[in-house]
Amino acid sequence: MSKLLPKYLRIAYLSGYSALLCMLMVAAVSKLSMRLLLNYQKWMFEKKPSLFTRAWGLALRSFYLVSYIRLA
Repeated sequence: MSKLLPKYLRIAYLSGYSALLCMLMVAAVSKLSMRLLLNYQKWMFEKKPSLFTRAWGLALRSFYLVSYIRLA
């Protein structure tokens, strides 16, 4: 059906479709990474934070800041 459209409308159609697909992929990866980050619970039982826990906290903080900046 898209072959019946003029070239400039086909380009707009395909770019919109690919932008939507990329946006959905970014949202899925973002959701999966947030789920994996929030699944870690060993930090609650540590008296002194380990290097892994510090890296986890930094990743979580940066993820939240990037998400907050995107929404604002």
